[in-house]
Parts: sequence; C-alpha cells; structure tokens
Amino acid sequence: MHTVARLLLVWVAAVSFAPAVADVIVPLEKVVDEVRASYPDSKVLEAELKEKDHAFTYEIEIVDKAGVVRELYFDARNGELLRTKQE
Repeated sequence: MHTVARLLLVWVAAVSFAPAVADVIVPLEKVVDEVRASYPDSKVLEAELKEKDHAFTYEIEIVDKAGVVRELYFDARNGELLRTKQE
C-alpha cells in the first residue's frame, strides 16, 4: 500500500478513536516531517497510531539507503521521540 494511503488510514483511525483525540494529539504529518528531516536518506514504510491505557503513541517505521530498518516511537501528545529500535 502506498505510504500516503497508509498515513491517511492512520489519521482516519486516530480521529475515530474519539472526537476529542484530534485535539489531544499532534498531527501525524508534523511527526513524519520531523522524521524526514532527521533521516533525510530514509523512506517511511509505515506509520501507526497506537493507544494503550488512554496514552497515544505514533510508531513510524523507516528504512535507510543501506536497508537498515528502524522503528521510531513518538508521544502523540507532543511529538517527542520516546525511543528508537533497529530491526
């Protein structure tokens, strides 16, 4: 599935959690823009919004030119990078 379509699906899922969620989280586009600025030679493979115990986290998977895949975890409330995981 095309990356833009995946990002759109994530946004739709975020809005469907609850009407107030859109007022609580930063836009996915802002976080993806930060990822692209921090990893300019990487491609976004997937982006998901996860909810656990009313806490929202963006999980963004990227791949660089060398084929290294990373998962980046962001606090969806403020866009802060929480951790990265190399696969």
